[in-house]
Amino acid sequence: WVSKDVVQADVKIATGNIIPHRYAGYGGGAKSILPGISSREAIGYNHLYVETGEAALGKTKGNPVREEMEEAARMIGLDMIVNTVMNVKNEIVKVVAGDPDLAHQAGVRICNNIYGVKIPEKADIILASSYPMDISFHQASKTLEAIGHIIKEKSTIIMLSPCYEGIGGKDFIDYLKEKTPEDIIKSIKAHKEKNVVSGVISYLIAKCKEKAKIYLISEGIQDKDIMEMGMLPAKSAQSVLDNILPRYGEEAKILVLPTASITLPLLEEE
Repeated sequence: WVSKDVVQADVKIATGNIIPHRYAGYGGGAKSILPGISSREAIGYNHLYVETGEAALGKTKGNPVREEMEEAARMIGLDMIVNTVMNVKNEIVKVVAGDPDLAHQAGVRICNNIYGVKIPEKADIILASSYPMDISFHQASKTLEAIGHIIKEKSTIIMLSPCYEGIGGKDFIDYLKEKTPEDIIKSIKAHKEKNVVSGVISYLIAKCKEKAKIYLISEGIQDKDIMEMGMLPAKSAQSVLDNILPRYGEEAKILVLPTASITLPLLEEE
């Protein structure tokens, strides 16, 4: 279901901002329709496409979440979009307007030039700062979703984030405590009254935890809460490195991302 007022409008123009998005590929475009003016049920159904493994940061083609958004926009007759593309300082560098699909694709290309970082190969160890999305773990978790595809099996992530406002809402905390990605999906489907976005984010974090051991260095989250989320607390990046480097050896591939939460890693070997 979508807003009746929008469907009945003579002219439909969507505004927004194009930026890499954790499972819709990018923000902007048809995202103003779904989830923008859609029902809770429609949003939940759409977001659960993350379970396919094809919904990912920076991916549009073959991404069922993005493709259904664009289908919804066509169904209601979205006439055009006016979207901004901003840099890391939140300054507008480009405005794209016109056909919802074509204008969005043009914005995506510009967005890739701003946020895209070429990564030569997958890493054994990643030091990732969640700056500037670091006010809470709910925001900082964008860091983990950004790097899930560039880590090797049995890798280590050292995440640095102050999280001064703690973890996030109750639904998010509850989902994070689930043991497996499958458990989270079951919980999302069983508790439709809960925030589905928090569930989906927790699912993506859980998928990351399947591949990597995650150390979290944070002033705003207590050690016991970090462990309840399935991660390991640490006091410094150096202490973690001193502990794990012997395990990986001299050939370890280490990647440092100072603004991981707004970085779009582009793996060159793919």
